[in-house]
Amino acid sequence: KISEDPEVFAPADGLLIATANTASGLLEKGDIIVQFKGQSVTHFEQLKEILYSCKRGEKIKVVVYKFGETSPTEVEITLGV
Repeated sequence: KISEDPEVFAPADGLLIATANTASGLLEKGDIIVQFKGQSVTHFEQLKEILYSCKRGEKIKVVVYKFGETSPTEVEITLGV
Protein backbone atom coordinates (compact mmCIF):
# COMPACT_ATOMS: atom_id res chain seq x y z
CA LYS A 1 0.00 0.00 0.00
CA ILE A 2 1.46 3.31 -1.06
CA SER A 3 -0.55 5.68 1.09
CA GLU A 4 -3.46 5.81 3.48
CA ASP A 5 -4.65 8.89 1.58
CA PRO A 6 -7.54 7.91 -0.73
CA GLU A 7 -6.52 10.74 -3.06
CA VAL A 8 -3.19 9.06 -3.89
CA PHE A 9 -3.52 7.01 -7.08
CA ALA A 10 -1.66 3.74 -7.58
CA PRO A 11 -2.10 1.20 -10.40
CA ALA A 12 -3.28 -2.27 -9.41
CA ASP A 13 -0.12 -3.98 -10.70
CA GLY A 14 3.48 -2.89 -10.95
CA LEU A 15 6.74 -2.60 -9.03
CA LEU A 16 7.20 0.22 -6.55
CA ILE A 17 10.62 1.86 -6.63
CA ALA A 18 11.56 1.98 -2.96
CA THR A 19 14.99 3.54 -3.52
CA ALA A 20 16.52 5.13 -6.58
CA ASN A 21 20.15 5.79 -7.25
CA THR A 22 20.17 6.90 -10.88
CA ALA A 23 22.23 9.74 -12.26
CA SER A 24 19.60 10.50 -14.90
CA GLY A 25 16.82 11.09 -12.39
CA LEU A 26 14.33 9.49 -14.79
CA LEU A 27 13.25 6.88 -12.23
CA GLU A 28 12.60 8.12 -8.72
CA LYS A 29 11.59 6.76 -5.35
CA GLY A 30 7.81 6.31 -5.32
CA ASP A 31 7.48 5.63 -9.06
CA ILE A 32 5.75 2.41 -10.08
CA ILE A 33 7.15 0.41 -13.01
CA VAL A 34 4.37 -1.24 -15.04
CA GLN A 35 6.30 -2.12 -18.22
CA PHE A 36 9.97 -2.76 -18.91
CA LYS A 37 11.26 -3.33 -22.44
CA GLY A 38 7.69 -3.77 -23.70
CA GLN A 39 6.76 -6.41 -21.13
CA SER A 40 4.37 -5.96 -18.23
CA VAL A 41 5.99 -6.48 -14.84
CA THR A 42 4.25 -7.26 -11.58
CA HIS A 43 6.99 -9.14 -9.70
CA PHE A 44 10.67 -8.46 -9.14
CA GLU A 45 11.56 -11.88 -10.59
CA GLN A 46 10.02 -10.84 -13.93
CA LEU A 47 12.06 -7.65 -13.99
CA LYS A 48 15.23 -9.54 -13.06
CA GLU A 49 14.67 -12.03 -15.89
CA ILE A 50 14.26 -9.21 -18.42
CA LEU A 51 17.34 -7.41 -17.08
CA TYR A 52 19.49 -10.54 -17.46
CA SER A 53 18.58 -10.65 -21.17
CA CYS A 54 19.79 -7.06 -21.68
CA LYS A 55 23.25 -5.72 -22.43
CA ARG A 56 25.14 -2.92 -20.70
CA GLY A 57 24.55 0.33 -22.58
CA GLU A 58 21.27 -0.89 -24.10
CA LYS A 59 18.49 1.69 -24.27
CA ILE A 60 15.28 0.44 -22.66
CA LYS A 61 11.79 1.93 -22.64
CA VAL A 62 10.16 1.86 -19.23
CA VAL A 63 6.54 2.75 -18.50
CA VAL A 64 6.04 4.16 -15.02
CA TYR A 65 3.46 5.92 -12.96
CA LYS A 66 5.28 8.87 -11.43
CA PHE A 67 4.35 9.37 -7.77
CA GLY A 68 1.05 11.26 -7.57
CA GLU A 69 0.28 11.06 -11.30
CA THR A 70 -2.82 9.30 -12.65
CA SER A 71 -1.52 8.45 -16.12
CA PRO A 72 1.63 6.54 -17.10
CA THR A 73 4.81 8.09 -18.46
CA GLU A 74 7.27 6.39 -20.83
CA VAL A 75 10.94 7.05 -20.19
CA GLU A 76 14.02 5.70 -21.93
CA ILE A 77 16.93 4.61 -19.79
CA THR A 78 20.38 3.36 -20.69
CA LEU A 79 21.43 0.32 -18.69
CA GLY A 80 24.62 0.45 -16.69
CA VAL A 81 25.25 4.13 -17.29
